[in-house]
Amino acid sequence: MKLTFASLLLVAMALGGCSSGPPPQPPPPLPAKLGEADYWYSKPAVASVSGPDYQRLWDACDDVAHHEFFSIDVQDYREGIMVTTPEISKQFFEVWRPDTGNLHELIQNSLQSTRRTILFRFFKVGSEYRVVPKVLVERYAETTQRVTSPLQYQQVFAQPAILPQADETGASGHYQSPHWYAIGRDFDMEKDLAARITDELKNF
Repeated sequence: MKLTFASLLLVAMALGGCSSGPPPQPPPPLPAKLGEADYWYSKPAVASVSGPDYQRLWDACDDVAHHEFFSIDVQDYREGIMVTTPEISKQFFEVWRPDTGNLHELIQNSLQSTRRTILFRFFKVGSEYRVVPKVLVERYAETTQRVTSPLQYQQVFAQPAILPQADETGASGHYQSPHWYAIGRDFDMEKDLAARITDELKNF
């Protein structure tokens, strides 16, 4: 029996209908806390430096931060907190900059807007002082708006883009302007900072 094109098409549609299942479900939304700086800063440190002189340790961190092309934004000598100003992370062509821990992170910096902030926390441990460097990595979030007519392009770009903002349960509801959100820590850079601080202490 000779099958026509129409009959073959009907067979294919029938087989496709039998094998089709429920549509795939979207992945559950991530908890909103993953985008907050405090969540990542609270994670354990991967490197630290100790020394008997608090002032030398403080000055060494200040020098290392400037060597990494970061400026100091917050200094609380009594509470033992030093925080740099967020800086756009190293691009692949900026060979003179020492920040960013590994090649994967460097590629990510070049593909999307990423910035880093260094937090130095100082503690008294016995008869010595200890500093813990932590590097927060943030990414820039911005959505584009659909242009349905060439006459609308001026109006669209004159308005700020908006995107969903997750509430405390992780569900999207209201909207907010483009913003920076935390994506993690740069552990390799933290280890490198600790090594540089150790070397800097030898110069005092």
